Amino acid sequence: HRAKEASPLLRSAASDSLSQIVLVVFSTEMEKVRSARSTILSQLATLVNPNLSTDATCVTSLTLVNIALETMQTITTAEAGILQDELCKHLLTWSTTNDLIILSLTLRVIFNLFQPMLRNQMKVPLE
Repeated sequence: HRAKEASPLLRSAASDSLSQIVLVVFSTEMEKVRSARSTILSQLATLVNPNLSTDATCVTSLTLVNIALETMQTITTAEAGILQDELCKHLLTWSTTNDLIILSLTLRVIFNLFQPMLRNQMKVPLE
């Protein structure tokens, strides 16, 4: 896989670029962007799956989910469904990890899920 051969500078630049894309997409409230937001959230939820992704991929994905949750001003029913169904299942798995970076990011995502903006639309999926 070519990503393993990339220099640390290139990996850092790619990570920063992804962060900026997520920041812009999730801070925009235009109707055109709504389907892109759902698609990105769905893909990130899939990448957080510990059975399908490496730890490094999960760290990047959890970081991007945090950025998305922190910048979203409103949430659609489809986005709430993705967060409740796919993401929460994987967060529960990661909450038992011994990797402190992943555990920290997982707890930040869980905290951000229950911010006041989302509290109205999220039923307690982690009960």
